Amino acid sequence: MEALMDIAYLRVSTPQPDEEKIKRNPKRRWQQEESLPKQREMLTEWYARLGHEGELVLIEDDASGSRDDRAGFNRILHLVQQNQVRRIYIWDTHRAARKSVVIQRLMWHCWQHGVTIYLKSMEGAVDWNNPQHRMMVQVKGITDEYFLGMRSQMVRDGYRYRKSKGLVCGHPYYGYKRVDEKHVIVPDRVEAVRLLFSALIAGKGGASITRLLEAKRQEGILPGPQHASRWKVQAVLDILRNPIYMGSNLNYPAVVDAEMFKKAQEILDRKKPPCRRTKT
Repeated sequence: MEALMDIAYLRVSTPQPDEEKIKRNPKRRWQQEESLPKQREMLTEWYARLGHEGELVLIEDDASGSRDDRAGFNRILHLVQQNQVRRIYIWDTHRAARKSVVIQRLMWHCWQHGVTIYLKSMEGAVDWNNPQHRMMVQVKGITDEYFLGMRSQMVRDGYRYRKSKGLVCGHPYYGYKRVDEKHVIVPDRVEAVRLLFSALIAGKGGASITRLLEAKRQEGILPGPQHASRWKVQAVLDILRNPIYMGSNLNYPAVVDAEMFKKAQEILDRKKPPCRRTKT
């Protein structure tokens, strides 16, 4: 019979910020304090200090705690249900999840399968049979979920306020860059955007346009997409459908005129596949 596993679960919502970003926004320093390397160091030291023997398996996620599709977290749940885990070590409840119902589900599964959870914030094990421990975990989970919702609401309110004042907010769309409180055109990327619209109106489809752009990218004539290594059809369609490029938002200078954009939408609408109907 294989020995049961001791697992440390580590999570951050965003990738590690670099020093340049921290200089621009010192508030990002807190992200370093709870970074993956810091969590690894603290949980590994704590494991040794508790006197627990064996190999500590580190399972990590780089995703929001509000998401249910975290690979590392779901792997732990699977291992618990397969009776392969002895103990789990976590920095705090908000590192496990930002939803109280998810935290309670984890605790319930662990209790059902005889797995002990250790929280660094509590400096010890969580006894699910202890009403005080149960209440503490539930209160922490609800509090974490509340503050996540409040923070999201503040971000949305901030975006709305900045937009109402004509100020720049969010990441710029492809073809633009942010300079002070304005979005300005990036010439080579705007050339790629104009090529998209021209090619569509000339009769090319999404796949043909994607191949054209990708060929020009490989030849070094035009840049690639904003958040990927190569052009894909969906990225092309997203640009063609975005009214930002005809100047619908005062924060973004127009790249194509309204007539060209309208014509592109008519072509795209005609190319939509018909809806499937099931026979009854």
